[in-house]
Amino acid sequence: MIPLWLSSRDIESRWDELEPHLKRFELERQVISAEAVRADCQSGDKQLWLIEGAGIAVTQILTTPKGRVCEIFAACGSASLEDMRDVLARLERWATGVGCTHMKIYGRHGWKRALRDYRQTGIILEKAI
Repeated sequence: MIPLWLSSRDIESRWDELEPHLKRFELERQVISAEAVRADCQSGDKQLWLIEGAGIAVTQILTTPKGRVCEIFAACGSASLEDMRDVLARLERWATGVGCTHMKIYGRHGWKRALRDYRQTGIILEKAI
């Protein structure tokens, strides 16, 4: 599967196809609204990738003390594990091409088990106050 980077124009023209995936991410993770992701992608702060017929991925490039990091901020869809590994490999090549030296993924426990070449680097804790 080939992830297709979407320009601002593409995001607008395909919003009806993209919105359900971003709404699902919004509801499941509760960290950012679909509209905020849309705005961030249109401004260039994040990149929205369409995985044709299988879902979406959202990346962002961070400058850190260890270098440029490509963070997979969100991913939603119905791709198989094998297809997601292929998408990830393609995103890693893209990230290398734009000067990134590291990848970072926010994912679920299943991702940790499936992506053995990645290591867990933190824990996120949350509490309602």
